[in-house]
Amino acid sequence: MFCNNCGKEISDKTAVCPHCGASTGKVSVGQLDGPVGGLGVLCFLIPVVGLILYLVWKDEKPVKSKGAGIATICGFILAPIVIIIIGVAVAVGIQMFDTQAMQLNRQAIVDDLQCLGSSVIQYYRTPSNQGGSGHIITNGTEADIIEYMGWASNPETTDTGTFTLYITGTNVVEIVGVGTETGADGISGVSATLTITCTAKDPKQITITN
Repeated sequence: MFCNNCGKEISDKTAVCPHCGASTGKVSVGQLDGPVGGLGVLCFLIPVVGLILYLVWKDEKPVKSKGAGIATICGFILAPIVIIIIGVAVAVGIQMFDTQAMQLNRQAIVDDLQCLGSSVIQYYRTPSNQGGSGHIITNGTEADIIEYMGWASNPETTDTGTFTLYITGTNVVEIVGVGTETGADGISGVSATLTITCTAKDPKQITITN
């Protein structure tokens, strides 16, 4: 091409005539070069993109190429660390969620057992001619107790878990509750056993079994 000012032949890529200093209206490669800017973040997050940009800019835009290269290297080095940290955080979060769910379900089982124990004691204290045991649990059967409590069957399943009632002595009843959440053993559901000794001063005793 020729300079519009002095008419001398010049390179097609030059932005300024080397003979007279007049502008040719073209933008030089150097003018297009500069800090990598926001693309550096992309290079850091996706190192493969950074590597491609580095190779593309290496000759024509050395400043941008260098910035992309640095961001890419940082991405390659830090990405595994970031992934590990995120993985650990997710695992801890899941563990905390599972632990909280387990504790809530266990507490719900205990609360239900307390209510069921009160129903058994009421059955024990109710006269036999009114549907109770007349102060002797074995005057009735397990079927009589669950009918008094309104259970449809034994065991009885609710949203909280499954409850099974046993007569284990003359005036002793046990109710085993198994929850819907996995317990501390990592296999079976959370569980607790309520022992109701109807003649005792403190008749209800709950033992956490899982």
